[in-house]
Amino acid sequence: MRPTRSLGLLPSLLASLAFAQGKTTPPTLISACVGKFGGLTRIVASTSLCDTRLETPIQWNQQGIQGPAGTPGANGAPGPQGPAGIALPHIIPVLSTASSTQYGSALLTAVNSITDASATNPYLLLLDAGSYTLKDQNGFDADLKLPPFVSVKGAGPGVTTIVALNGSAIRFTSGPNTLSGFTISGDFTGQVHATSLVGASYISDVQAAGVFLYLGASTSNTSLNLRDSSFFYATSSSSPSVNLFITGSQFTVLQVPGDGSAICLADYAQPVGPVPTNCAPTIQASAVQGKS
Repeated sequence: MRPTRSLGLLPSLLASLAFAQGKTTPPTLISACVGKFGGLTRIVASTSLCDTRLETPIQWNQQGIQGPAGTPGANGAPGPQGPAGIALPHIIPVLSTASSTQYGSALLTAVNSITDASATNPYLLLLDAGSYTLKDQNGFDADLKLPPFVSVKGAGPGVTTIVALNGSAIRFTSGPNTLSGFTISGDFTGQVHATSLVGASYISDVQAAGVFLYLGASTSNTSLNLRDSSFFYATSSSSPSVNLFITGSQFTVLQVPGDGSAICLADYAQPVGPVPTNCAPTIQASAVQGKS
């Protein structure tokens, strides 16, 4: 009996070997022959290899049916907060459509209409080419008072001009604000007035003629960044902690009270007094002439 059983297994072994040599991927179905007497089961390449007199051919799927869904796992730990998005400004165009005084009145009206500016809701006043004289609707000289997070951008120096006469001024007293892309002219009584700033404000690509830059009292974490601009005269109050960062700009006279105000200069020409390299509030200069 034992030799007979060995001979019965030989065809299945040969079939399995032939399948292994001729196939590179396993079959979808598994075929087998189950003995009718004793239940001996052998795996074959095909049920056609079963001896139906003594065996019952059977097949089953190589992959079983999908089981029931498992219990949901616990929530993972919260991930780190992503970086804050960039708040895009509301753009208010101020177009040149009439006289210089009317341009200026339109500019003042546009600024006064802004009541909800914030770090997440900034505004940008976009000035067309032309001249904007700072006068109100009644023709009186007036200041351009910029609320925090409200900036002004012109079409370029010499293309857009803001005119400040009889002591009128561009004032940004809380910040941060940005002034860029225009000429500001006056009768040497007008000014660009930056005082009590909070955060960093910028004057970029602004050419001043007949007006001066005035730095008032500020907090210690405040800075005014002057870039690629020119002023004939710049002065500061006697209050400490006025931080002025100057790059690529020029002026004739810069006065700092020497009471703890800080000034940072880039490639400055012939400074008077010690110039700090770390922008710490230690400068004692009273007058500087040249170009940064």
